[in-house]
Amino acid sequence: MPLAPGTRVGAYEIRCLLGEGGMGEVYGAYDSRLGREVAVKVVRHLEGVDRTELVARFQREARAVGRLSHSGIVAVHDLGVFEDMPFLVMEQLDGETLRARLGRGPLDEAEALAWFRQACSAFAAAHAAGLVHRDVKPENLFLTREGQLKVLDFGLAKETLPSGAEDPTALETRAGMVMGTLGYLSPEQARGEAVDARTDVFALGAVLFEMLTGRPAFVRATPVATLSAILTENPLETPDLPSSQGPLLAGCLAKDRDRRFADARAILNALDHGPRAEEAAPVPRARFRSWALAAGAIALLLGAAGLTWSRRALRPVADPAASPGWEALQAARYLDKRTPVKDLEGKSAEEDPVAQAYRAALAKDPGLVAADLGLAGHLVTRVFWNRKPGTGMDLAPAAFVSLSRVLAKDPRNVEALVLRSDLAFTPDAGWRMDEALDDALAAMKISPHNPKVLASLGSLCEHMGLAAEGRPILEELLEKGPGNRDGGLSLARLEAQDMDSRAEKVFEAIPPEMRLDWTLVLERQGRGREAEAFLVQYKAALGSEHSFAPSSPIPGDFMILSVMSLLEARRGRAAEAVRLAAESERVGRDLSPFHHATYSLACACAALQRQEEALRFLRFSAEHGYPCFSAFSKDPLLDPIRSDPAFQAFLETQRYTAEERRKRIAAALH
Repeated sequence: MPLAPGTRVGAYEIRCLLGEGGMGEVYGAYDSRLGREVAVKVVRHLEGVDRTELVARFQREARAVGRLSHSGIVAVHDLGVFEDMPFLVMEQLDGETLRARLGRGPLDEAEALAWFRQACSAFAAAHAAGLVHRDVKPENLFLTREGQLKVLDFGLAKETLPSGAEDPTALETRAGMVMGTLGYLSPEQARGEAVDARTDVFALGAVLFEMLTGRPAFVRATPVATLSAILTENPLETPDLPSSQGPLLAGCLAKDRDRRFADARAILNALDHGPRAEEAAPVPRARFRSWALAAGAIALLLGAAGLTWSRRALRPVADPAASPGWEALQAARYLDKRTPVKDLEGKSAEEDPVAQAYRAALAKDPGLVAADLGLAGHLVTRVFWNRKPGTGMDLAPAAFVSLSRVLAKDPRNVEALVLRSDLAFTPDAGWRMDEALDDALAAMKISPHNPKVLASLGSLCEHMGLAAEGRPILEELLEKGPGNRDGGLSLARLEAQDMDSRAEKVFEAIPPEMRLDWTLVLERQGRGREAEAFLVQYKAALGSEHSFAPSSPIPGDFMILSVMSLLEARRGRAAEAVRLAAESERVGRDLSPFHHATYSLACACAALQRQEEALRFLRFSAEHGYPCFSAFSKDPLLDPIRSDPAFQAFLETQRYTAEERRKRIAAALH
């Protein structure tokens, strides 16, 4: 709980709460010894963070600011510990943060540049003293009523010695640990690499962009999309940015730090004289990869320590068995095979014993590709089967880090391409179908008969409703062995979507617990009684667990509920159909395969003549991994809404997208 007015924190009397956040509070207080108003920042105990680390952080902030003498940097007067909580005493400021000011809209160009110049002046002093702030953002820039900008919070500052080496007394940062705030990370911070003054330059550019446009340069709807923007997008390609500031921002926001201004002093020189060629080069347009992930940045949101790996150069190992990490890798593989995914529910990558075992191998040999691939494969599986929304949010970034390390050394590594495709096709990546298709097609060009490649591309074709393209791929996969059960399910669903007469034969070839969709085929064929009887048999065969497969970590209840809702709706029992649909959505909405259930729910709503609800479910399916134009366009279960203008407009959009993807597949494979 916040401290009550009158509480004494050391020599300071608390008067009021000025602000609070996830780490603690800032209070207005009175220093009776010197008779002045001050601000007291108190940090609460944070779960997973050692108290000594918090104290060290505060000591570092006080030491860092103490080395500086600049009017634009908030003065720190004292530090101490109160009831086991570290606190800092600073000058009390009157005004508002830049974040609060931006809440009222963008600044005009002259005002933005005036504040930006003051910020750069303060950071120039810090950089000259060998300090890198590492957490530049509007919340840490304070605008006083007197028109003075003050830089706050040097708690994450990295101190360097004149030689460029890190201060040995600074708080230790493990290799790969991400420090900073997600939306303002530089690319090198997002990757967990070493930082320097150019890291602050990047964040300053992001702040200036936000002042001029009123919107963040890189913050997007999800952490994954935000990381993608940092690593791949060029925010300068926007019409609401004053063209006169393009060169300045280009020199700040270059992805390659060697193309940025060297430090804040160089930005000031550019403000005075214009960017010199050697100071600011244009930002090249990167190939857009909209869901690209980065090391530990989402773990940062959870307060996790981030990912660790050596900064030593990766080196190829001719004989993996000769690697110093080989024995640790075998131990990780053994543990991986014997640890059910469902036993890891809710655990972050940092808490996952299998992930830690793979990391132990990488710690012994960062160049051990097999360990990176093993770690990525394990994490991608967990991402897909994650049953607890909001937990394990660092799984996808951790997987991408390992895959990017492999592909940086070997862009033609088929296993890594397939895993990156599979990762893109998950909720955590926002169901990035086109990026998934890019990687699957790239893998197909390299190894056209690889079972993993066939399974990945075949599954994408099934979900996109591309029967002509997916059928031969999945048939080849099944010819390679009966163990490719997921390929069999994909082919069965694909044949069912395409209303093909072979559907029954294909369904008979897959395991009984995977035949739920046969109910839908029977219903489409007007064999309603058979559909009902089959569903009863199916549920009885599964038993009380109702899962897709005996080893599946996700219960299949929501899938069965959606089919039951459809059958009830088709029989005119609206109340029961609606109840079952609501229960299916409650149970399954956040799970990876829910897009199949929403399709059944759309068909149920169509039967009940609930056009808006049917379209809502269809749009959800299309946007969450099941843009299945083949089914949308031909399924008789959707006939009750087929003449609806809104449905026709939706169908036309899906038709265009499907044709574009069909062309891409044809161009890649022929």
